[in-house]
Amino acid sequence: MKTQLGLLVILSLIIGCLSANQEIFAENAERREYHGADSVFQAEGIAIFWAILKGEDDEHSLVYIHLIRMDDAAKSFQKYGVLAVDPFSKEEKWIFEGKNFDEKNLLKLNRASFRDMMERRFFFYKSDEHSTARKPDMIVYYLSIPDTSPEFLEEHQIEEYFEGARKRLETKE
Repeated sequence: MKTQLGLLVILSLIIGCLSANQEIFAENAERREYHGADSVFQAEGIAIFWAILKGEDDEHSLVYIHLIRMDDAAKSFQKYGVLAVDPFSKEEKWIFEGKNFDEKNLLKLNRASFRDMMERRFFFYKSDEHSTARKPDMIVYYLSIPDTSPEFLEEHQIEEYFEGARKRLETKE
């Protein structure tokens, strides 16, 4: 009798865990998550380009991140946010939250800001409601500044690089 009761309790726990996991999986099925990894990334019509405007040191260098819509698929994304994360303590800090996702979005971040909080997570939302509730429809994450990010001494060189990267992606399609 005790054995049957114990098995019944264990079976109930397993069923409860499985149903809870189904809810989690169903919630996350709507959201897609990508590892950006490279300084040129594209998914679901959104491209992300990285470059560095080199200064005399990290405090005087800027990381340029260009988020752009590459095609009509990206028009469904209305808002975006950028979160900095310390990979060791898991401390988080919002850099931008609930910003309008325009056709072209240029972020300029101090390179030294990546020293402790090196991870960056880009959240893309299809509605104001999703943005307010912090329920992203797509996430692109980077563990740090991509190693392939080119460094330039002048801003116009970065603009030319971003335009060339965009053209290369367009010809791939």
